[in-house]
Amino acid sequence: MASARVMVACPEGQYTKVATSVNKALISVKKTDAYYSHNFALTGDAAPTTLTEALPFSVAVDYDNSALIDIYVWCTSKVGIVGVD
Repeated sequence: MASARVMVACPEGQYTKVATSVNKALISVKKTDAYYSHNFALTGDAAPTTLTEALPFSVAVDYDNSALIDIYVWCTSKVGIVGVD
C-alpha cells in the first residue's frame, strides 16, 4: 500500500489511471457530487476503454490482489477527486 495519500483529479467521461503497479490500494471519494466507477488491468496489459466491466462506487473501494495491477477511475456527471492510499 502507498505510504502517503495521493489526491488524483479525474476528468469527466474518461478513465484516469490512479495507481500503477500495485497489489494493494484504497481508493476513496473526496468530491461527492460526481459519480464514480472503477476498473483495473494487470500491469502491462491494455487499459480499459469502456464502462462495460466497470463497477460503481460511492465511498471507497479496497484492492488486494496477488498480481500487480493498474487501477482506473471513471467519473460521470462532473470532474471528480479521489484519494489513493
